[in-house]
Amino acid sequence: MAADREHLSSLVNKRGAEAQEDLAAFRALASEQHKAITERIGDAVQRQTGEIARLVDRSERHSDLLQRVAAKVLGGLLVLALLGLAVREGQRYIATIGDAPIRCSPPCNVGQRCTASGCREIKTGTATASKPTSSLRMVSFATLAGGSCSERVMFCP
Repeated sequence: MAADREHLSSLVNKRGAEAQEDLAAFRALASEQHKAITERIGDAVQRQTGEIARLVDRSERHSDLLQRVAAKVLGGLLVLALLGLAVREGQRYIATIGDAPIRCSPPCNVGQRCTASGCREIKTGTATASKPTSSLRMVSFATLAGGSCSERVMFCP
């Protein structure tokens, strides 16, 4: 029986040593797998970080481009507004020139008046003419006091 015990004991010890070797091999394999997984995850994170950096760069370029386009559009609108005001003031100036007295050389005959395009016949009509008789072609006192000026309806200084 002592031989059986010794034999069983040697078998158990042998199995224990094999189990420890298997466990050490399993730990080494798990460590290598962990290292490989960590490297793959690190590479994936690095790629994603690079993609995010490129997207941020593109976004910054797009915002710069958008700001430049907006500045050009606003500049164009400002130029158009100034041009519109200049045209309006030019029309107003031309209208005042048309109302200014013009002298013709030689003077016009009786029954004619001097205009920018030469002497014209003075047309006579009835008292119900559609032209206003006042130099202030005003619709109401409210338009005169309000400061708004419509050249078609009233005299605008």
